[in-house]
Formats: sequence, C-alpha cells, structure tokens
Amino acid sequence: MTETGEGLTGRAFLDWAVELLEGVEASPEQRAWCRHYPLSAQEPGQEALERDLRALEDQSRRLGLTIANYQRAMEVRRLEAGAMDRAAAESLPRLDVLACLTWHFRRDHFSEGSLIRESVAEGALLRLFRRLRELQRWPGIATTLGELFRDRCGGIPTAPGVYRVLAPEGVPIRFLDRTEGPAPWYPAEELEERYRTCRDREILYIGKADGRRGLRQRIWQYVRYGWGGGTVHRGGRAIWQIPDADLLLLEYDCCPDCEARERALLEDYLRENGILPLANRRR
Repeated sequence: MTETGEGLTGRAFLDWAVELLEGVEASPEQRAWCRHYPLSAQEPGQEALERDLRALEDQSRRLGLTIANYQRAMEVRRLEAGAMDRAAAESLPRLDVLACLTWHFRRDHFSEGSLIRESVAEGALLRLFRRLRELQRWPGIATTLGELFRDRCGGIPTAPGVYRVLAPEGVPIRFLDRTEGPAPWYPAEELEERYRTCRDREILYIGKADGRRGLRQRIWQYVRYGWGGGTVHRGGRAIWQIPDADLLLLEYDCCPDCEARERALLEDYLRENGILPLANRRR
C-alpha cells in the first residue's frame, strides 16, 4: 500500500481499509504473523503492516465507526455478543455493522492483541468493512447521534454541507410526549400520524450547515440541543421525541452551495412522498 489511513475519510478510508485487509487475506505470511500477534510483533519484517493496522483502528475511532452506545444497539437489535465474530456481515444493516465493529475493537482492550490475532486473521474485520463500504451512500460515513454527542462531533469536517438523520433498519420508530425544553414539542400522536404518511421512513430530517465552522458546528448544535445542552437549532427537534434517538444515524456531504443542495433534497423527498421528512417542520 502506498498510503496510510491517517487523514482519509468516507469512501477513501473504506477503500483503503478493505485493500489493507484483503492484502492480509491474500498473504499466508501476513495471516500467520497476525495469528501469532503480539508475539510476532517482536519479529522483523512486518513493521508496515502493524503500523497500518494500528492506523486502521485509530482512524475508525476518529470517524465514529466505533460507537460508545453499541451495547444499546445490541440490545435493541437483539445481537448476541458470542456471535459477533461469526456474524454474517454480508446481510447486516449499518447499525449492526457499527455495533459489530465496536465489539471487535473493544474486545482488544480486554484481550490484548485479539483485534489482529483473531478479528483480522480470521477475516471478520474484512467482511465488516466490505459490508460498510457496500452500504456507503454519502461521502461522510454515518454514525449514531449518541456517538456524535459523546465525541462532540470531533470527526465531522468544518466545511459547509448538508446532512441527513436516518432511521436504522430494525430500530422501531415511536414517539414520546415531552414538555421540558426551550421550544414547544409536538403531540406524539401527531408525529405518529405524520410518520405513517411518509413513504420513505428512513430519512427523518435533512439539514444544512453554512456557518463559520460548517458541518461540525451545526451538527454539534443539533445534537447538543437534543441532549438539553443548548438553545440553538430548534429546527428538526421532532427527532428528540424518539426514545431511541441516540441510535439514529447521521450522514453528511460537504458541498459549497449547501442551501441549493438542501432545497433540492427536500424537493425530491416532497415529490416522492407528498410531505416533507418527519422533522422538517415549518413550525
């Protein structure tokens, strides 16, 4: 490989990760080195491989591919920890892929070297990254709202752009009545009815970011509002009446004319559904 994963984002990072892991899969020598890790780290000859695998882990964390609320995701999606290394990655939806990736990365904390010795050597990580790349639609890799709040949106770029909040496959979308907060909330029954009206029930909200610090600042204002930590970004607040809002996914795309892009996305959704996305309310 001619570059490391450091600094890569989105599709470029996923391409790099898959290429790296496919290289291990195709090399009996590299696979043998991985199976005997960390003892093999004392042997010369695979310094570049070890560096790249550590870069893979570090950048995955920066980009939100490991989610702190993965246990909540496992509970909601009924994922068994004992089956994580045998999961049929080819059919997993995105939230499940993120939960599985997190499980593999976290296991390494309790069994040092297991990420390389087991997850990489046995091909589990390769299958998960291939599936994540297959599911990638927008340039910015989707992560959960809960992870964005925990990380203060540290992996989001400061460029202008648009973003979408998505309902993960298999996570039930229901609504609660709320009373606290700086802006009035919506009756839960009204949101239920509005959501039933939407043909596309995956896209819950479409927003734009054109401020001084672009997407990072705007998305941070959004998730901070949802956790009761700010008064800015009352738009899209219907999202925060969903009990499992921390498991919702957010993806983004950097673009200079984000206002025009947002308008086009909303017009497309309105044309196909006869209504704007759930949280794109006019009041």
